[in-house]
Amino acid sequence: MKRRAFIHSSIAAPAYLAVESRGESEAGAPSAGKRSALIKNGMIAEMPLEKVLERYRYDLFEDFLPFMDRHVIDHELGGFMCNTDRHGNNLTQDKSSWYEGRGIWVYSTLYNQFEPKDEYLEVAKKSVDFNLKTEPKNSNECWPRQISREGEPLSTPCDDIYGDIFIAEGFAEYAEASGDRAYR
Repeated sequence: MKRRAFIHSSIAAPAYLAVESRGESEAGAPSAGKRSALIKNGMIAEMPLEKVLERYRYDLFEDFLPFMDRHVIDHELGGFMCNTDRHGNNLTQDKSSWYEGRGIWVYSTLYNQFEPKDEYLEVAKKSVDFNLKTEPKNSNECWPRQISREGEPLSTPCDDIYGDIFIAEGFAEYAEASGDRAYR
């Protein structure tokens, strides 16, 4: 999927759901008058689609990703230090399996869907390598929920698979980006 198609579909789905959730008839179905109020003549909430796309592009590429690069990505050891406030202060350097998996997925998806930039793949790869240090020793264990910046588990393997799911999704997307099926 190309970047433009991805952005269009990412906007269309929430917009459709928003329209469908606005105003219901007595039977529970959305009223026709409310449907057209949000999307009308190529506009979303009185904003041209091109402006919405421009805004999303700015928010992602000019605001969010540079902030991540400066304050969240651990360029030295790999992984993501997501306990960061709005000013870029790291409240703790500990890492979380939830955010590690999500970060791998985001940067691999940027590489796969938007632009195959080496720096996106490198960020994902360093996090993959970082996370392999804490890989569960047997199939009955889960990844530790909290990890030190250096990769030492700060918690025992948790009882739920929530963080493992994010890591699995991240590894799968990374396998696609890198072409290395070992991570599938």
